[in-house]
Amino acid sequence: MIGPERITELRALLAKGSAGPWDTSVDARGTAVFGGGDMVTLCRHVAAGHQARANAELIAAMRNAIPELLDEIVRLQFEVVKEKAGRLNAERIAK
Repeated sequence: MIGPERITELRALLAKGSAGPWDTSVDARGTAVFGGGDMVTLCRHVAAGHQARANAELIAAMRNAIPELLDEIVRLQFEVVKEKAGRLNAERIAK
């Protein structure tokens, strides 16, 4: 399970990195990943062919999805805590 410390750590990394959203652009050298107007990395097209482009697109997509995924983790964890508290209250009332 991803705990609060890990979520805080990941949010801090997001804050330090280039602003989103990230995107990709293909040229003769490879597929570049851009964030906040800056080139973040370049996945070079060598023997891997389309694999470099797929890797770059994955990097950009995951960077863009991480804030929403972290929010959803926190929301679901809160729901689990609420559900457990509700069950404990129901058990106490039943006794």
